[in-house]
Amino acid sequence: MELFNYDEYNNLVDNRDYLGAANYLSKFKPSTPQDQIKANRLISQLKREGEIRAAYLSKMDDKQRDAYDFFSATQGKGIISHT
Repeated sequence: MELFNYDEYNNLVDNRDYLGAANYLSKFKPSTPQDQIKANRLISQLKREGEIRAAYLSKMDDKQRDAYDFFSATQGKGIISHT
C-alpha cells in the first residue's frame, strides 16, 4: 500500500492542480470514519475548485490566465510564479 506523501499533495495544490490533488487523496483510506468524512469533504471541495478553475481558464488567453493565477496566489490559493 502506498503511503501518503505530503510533499506530492502540497505540490499539486501549490500548482493549482486541484483535480489532481482530489484524485491523489481519493487513493487513500483514512483509519477512522470521522477522518473519512473529513477526507470526503476535502476531496469534494478540491474537485469543485478544480472545476471552477477549469471553467474560468477555458475562456481566458495566456495573459488573463497569468493574471488569474497571480490573483489566486494573493488570496492564498497556490504560489506566486516567479517568471
